[in-house]
Amino acid sequence: KLRASYGMLGNTTSGYYDWQAVYGKVNYAFNNAVYNGMAVSKIANPLLQWESVTSKGIGLDASFLNSRLSMELDVYDKTTEGILTSPSIYLTMGTASAPTKNTSDMRNRGVEITLGWSDKIGDVRYSLSGNFAYNKNKVVKYLGKLEQGWEENEGTRAYTSNIGEVSSTGGETGTLRVEDHLFDEYYLRTHYRGTGTYSLDGAIDPNGGPIDGMIRTEADLQWVRDMFTAGYTFNGKTVNQNNGLWYGEYLMADLNGDKNYGNNYDRQFTGKSSAPKYNFGFTASAQWKGFDFSMTWAGSAGFWYYLHERGANRNYLTTQTDVLPGDVRNKFYYLAYDKTAGSPIWDDPSNNLAAEYARLRFGSAGAYEVNDQFLYDASYLKLKTLQIGYTLPKAWMDKAYINNLRIFLSGENLLTFTNYPGVDPELGSGLDVYPIARLLSVGINLSF
Repeated sequence: KLRASYGMLGNTTSGYYDWQAVYGKVNYAFNNAVYNGMAVSKIANPLLQWESVTSKGIGLDASFLNSRLSMELDVYDKTTEGILTSPSIYLTMGTASAPTKNTSDMRNRGVEITLGWSDKIGDVRYSLSGNFAYNKNKVVKYLGKLEQGWEENEGTRAYTSNIGEVSSTGGETGTLRVEDHLFDEYYLRTHYRGTGTYSLDGAIDPNGGPIDGMIRTEADLQWVRDMFTAGYTFNGKTVNQNNGLWYGEYLMADLNGDKNYGNNYDRQFTGKSSAPKYNFGFTASAQWKGFDFSMTWAGSAGFWYYLHERGANRNYLTTQTDVLPGDVRNKFYYLAYDKTAGSPIWDDPSNNLAAEYARLRFGSAGAYEVNDQFLYDASYLKLKTLQIGYTLPKAWMDKAYINNLRIFLSGENLLTFTNYPGVDPELGSGLDVYPIARLLSVGINLSF
């Protein structure tokens, strides 16, 4: 069976009167006295319209091999136009809030497919079913086109960008909403990655710095000093043990080539967001001589979370929140320092020179810059449910005047396969979420 659909819906996601101006009580001074008055607290927009959602789809339902194999296929295109937002306005407009406007359009395209198989082998009846869904979103219209790059004006070459005018901060750390990109796409700096071939002879090689971007050795720090001497900069930082570039600090890459490592122009769109591109699931069930079995698997892939709690906010050592004690001991860079001699102690047994995270600072967040180190693949696969049961023979039950008696053992949230270092990728990013409980149950279904 072939299916096709087309529809358009209106959607109002704001208040009933958002097109009207809002007035609020204010005080003003006149003739050495304070008086009460009214002033606009939100600007009106008489041109405000509903959001419109246009959906188009084609589907196919089919069965084969005497209905043992079934298939459902859907391809869809969903466009939302005139999304309601309250954009930023210029300070010259005063203290009033921005009007609600139809500012943006967004498109979702995807495909969903479900395959099922049911059959019987001897006394065993079984069924299998799997589903897969792919979705990709795109911000079609927002605050304008992103334009950035090198420009030359009267012999002066400069890098320009209008990113601040055509974007807004997304709902996740390190994300932006920009036209022609994913919704809330991660916009991050990238760690500097060098060859580690720098020698102390003073020759400058911009590519010869730390292999993974962290200043770990004397040669790494000397490379930074020599880069400063050669005219390179590092986003306003200096070589400084307390609050600057020092052993245990990460360097960011110079992606736009302006010789300033890690400034805002070195942030780039990653093509990644926290919205899964792929969702999938699998179910199986079987029955044999009173025994029954069923299980359900589910998962998502193609999405990422920015987990900055695992090392980015280094001032958490002061506030004693979020940093895991095991991480403090094992994952943060540490180099013992002789304050009297004013030099590191390289052979101290407590050193952790190969650490994953940058050095801890007491009372200072240090160079907290959103970067790709804390962007983790959150793909996962879970065994959501598993149940095994046995229904006692009816001949036995008739003697006891029981219509049906079934005993079962079931479990929920039994297994999770993921490389995500947070609590549970199904619950979102962060370490401050309550995990989904693992449940084991034994029960009886009894009817008379």
